[in-house]
Amino acid sequence: MLLARQNSSPDPYSSLSVPLCHNLDAFALGGDAGKLLRSLRDKAHQWWYFIDHPEIPGDNNLAERSLRLAVTKRKVSGGSRSMERFKHTANLLTVVQTCRRQGRSVIEFFEQAIKAMVHSGVQAPSLIS
Repeated sequence: MLLARQNSSPDPYSSLSVPLCHNLDAFALGGDAGKLLRSLRDKAHQWWYFIDHPEIPGDNNLAERSLRLAVTKRKVSGGSRSMERFKHTANLLTVVQTCRRQGRSVIEFFEQAIKAMVHSGVQAPSLIS
């Protein structure tokens, strides 16, 4: 990988993809294994995209952590009994996660939201910063 970058070729993956494609074609596997290998070959340029773009993480840990609260809630409560309840729960969890990511107090956000619902002169909080 470093050699391809130092050569400053237009496609840094060509040094890997040509031998990879040749070896995969040599196997000519059928079934699920062949389908997987052909997919890996055809999308090889996507697998290492994050190397040239450091702003893109090489894992999905942030997405996994973002889902943790919803998954834990679902496991503890046994899930939602209706689609309406599911949507309400999803909206609440979205507010909680957004407040946390913005470094805001969830309790203060809901307090301000309730005050805005009760008193017409109080401005409702916004999650858009």
